[in-house]
Amino acid sequence: MKRWLKFSTVGLMGIAVQMTTMYLMRDWHYLVSTVIAVELAILHNFVWHEVWTWKDRAGDGRLGRLIRFNGTTGAVSILANVFWMRLLVQTYHIAYMPSSAAAIVLTSAANFTISELLVFRKRPLTC
Repeated sequence: MKRWLKFSTVGLMGIAVQMTTMYLMRDWHYLVSTVIAVELAILHNFVWHEVWTWKDRAGDGRLGRLIRFNGTTGAVSILANVFWMRLLVQTYHIAYMPSSAAAIVLTSAANFTISELLVFRKRPLTC
């Protein structure tokens, strides 16, 4: 539960990064700005997860974790956000900012699970 709360706190900061980027790129096509905004939030969140959420599992291999994080939760986040944005904006005609917030919420549990089990997984002790 404590780790989920940390994850959620970092996520809230990441939402600010993503939504601010979306707003600043409001004149761009909403799917292009979604991909860029999500990637910036992914990088932001990785740093905070590394130094706070999963600090107890940090150590050597930060670059490897970044690659795993971007390739797993990053890919899921980008694909899910693009899917939800297209559905909510084009099909249901919901404005892009509320659609972006909904896409984030709909993707958060999957991202926590992927981060916990794959990216910041516990390593067996070695002698």
